[in-house]
Amino acid sequence: MAGRSLLVFGFVSLHAVVTPASDGDVFLAKLRDGLRTHNTRQVAAMFRYPIRIIVAGLGNPIAVNDSAQLVQMYGLIFNPIMRCAIEEGRVRRAEGVVSLADGRVIAERTAGGFKITRLTLLVGDKPAGRGPQHVIFPARRGERQLSGRLAYDDVDTYIVSARKGDVLNARIERFPGRALVLRVRQQANGRLLAGAATEYARMWTAPVPDTGDYRVEVARGAAYCDPEVTYVMTIALR
Repeated sequence: MAGRSLLVFGFVSLHAVVTPASDGDVFLAKLRDGLRTHNTRQVAAMFRYPIRIIVAGLGNPIAVNDSAQLVQMYGLIFNPIMRCAIEEGRVRRAEGVVSLADGRVIAERTAGGFKITRLTLLVGDKPAGRGPQHVIFPARRGERQLSGRLAYDDVDTYIVSARKGDVLNARIERFPGRALVLRVRQQANGRLLAGAATEYARMWTAPVPDTGDYRVEVARGAAYCDPEVTYVMTIALR
């Protein structure tokens, strides 16, 4: 009997410390989830329309009248600097108000839940992405060493022309941990190829299945707002 009483007491105590998330916390989690997954419609539904977006240096605010218009402007409004401010900036709560990105985003409780009612846009330069680079081997086979720098969710792409049965090898020279991901695709159909890989996909090697072009991709595996990553990679064809 004493054991049963102790069990009941523990059960009641456990439930006593559980507190449900506030509607402001739910709003914030949903917004960040929408940004991480690039769910533009989910994010656009979290605004109260019409809304005027303030941009430093512009005399007049940008008018956004509905969610469809915001979806069209999504990349401008939620640029990398703005996204990281929402992820990492200060969050403050008051009765019926959530302030985030150090006060640049204000959401207020409405009949339909929390909605963004004020937004001051942060702008800045994102490192220019590089287009695909063709890797040429003077003797058709050999190896080349290349380097690059990745920020946010960038991907560097290298295109290699190979014949069926050629062994394609790509390796990142310095151990990148989880910061980088290496993968190879067929250019013609985009199919992802399986190859022998060391931990964290630092190396890829396998015979290519067909004659044609192959895309060697180096992608960031780090969190979106982590510092940029510099890499050195060797691509060989044998």
